[in-house]
Amino acid sequence: MITAEVKPFSQFFADAAASQLKLIAFACDRVSFTSGEEIFRQGDDADAAFVVLDGRVDTYVGADGQEVQVNQTVEGSELIGEMAL
Repeated sequence: MITAEVKPFSQFFADAAASQLKLIAFACDRVSFTSGEEIFRQGDDADAAFVVLDGRVDTYVGADGQEVQVNQTVEGSELIGEMAL
């Protein structure tokens, strides 16, 4: 169950009650990405945040015309994309 997988790891959900986590889980979809696949791009219209349950995600930052740099590497049940929501 997604609630049991997420709560112990993600600070974003740390203070959520079990009933709140159930509602969040009901609204969630489980998706998978292949290695190297782009999940979203800086500046995209946001319609989702993602909890990394397994694997590793590198996040990059950079403005048009600037060199893109690794901003953060996320592993094991951390949230990405929440800042745009």
